[in-house]
Amino acid sequence: MVQKASHMMKVRNYHIDSYGHVNSANYLNFLEDARTAFLEEMGFKIEDLLRQGTVIFLADLAIQFKKPAVIGDELGIYSWYDQIKRVKLSWQQEIINIQTGELIAVVKTSAAFLKDGKLIPIPADIREKMLTYSELSEE
Repeated sequence: MVQKASHMMKVRNYHIDSYGHVNSANYLNFLEDARTAFLEEMGFKIEDLLRQGTVIFLADLAIQFKKPAVIGDELGIYSWYDQIKRVKLSWQQEIINIQTGELIAVVKTSAAFLKDGKLIPIPADIREKMLTYSELSEE
């Protein structure tokens, strides 16, 4: 069974749009916070990567919304990797309403690592940790 990283948050008034639910653009911030926490849980900080000249470049991000989230909802954002290649990786995220158990959104993201603006293989220490959050084996 795949190990999933979890990130919990509460929907605040400034996340809500004029329709009374979380504005779709705010989900991008929620997901970024969860991905950053995910990396930190694995022992890697964005600021350390930046000091080394390394960045994680998001190639794409697709969100399928299932239900709206509203003010006061407690959300769980669960993340795991479903593909880890030499230079490309993809992961999935789910946003769940903790109080109701309802699925709010399903997310698919892919990315690559860049160093000094050039595509590089996923650093070995990061790749090894990522494999613990997937059902994949070493390729």
